[in-house]
Amino acid sequence: MKKGIRWLLEYLPQGLALILLDYMFNLVKYVSGSHWIALIVGFIILIPLLILAGKISDFLVSLVK
Repeated sequence: MKKGIRWLLEYLPQGLALILLDYMFNLVKYVSGSHWIALIVGFIILIPLLILAGKISDFLVSLVK
């Protein structure tokens, strides 16, 4: 049971970050009308978002240990 909760807390932040990135990509694509601008903005946001999700994941896993 504890292993399942730990797994969920480890991967949930990254999954939510990717879902958020997808929504932001679609929003930028809709507003700008350009697929390329949305890709550039998406990659600029992707790296810090995944780093933040990794840190949140590490923190949550440390709470379960």
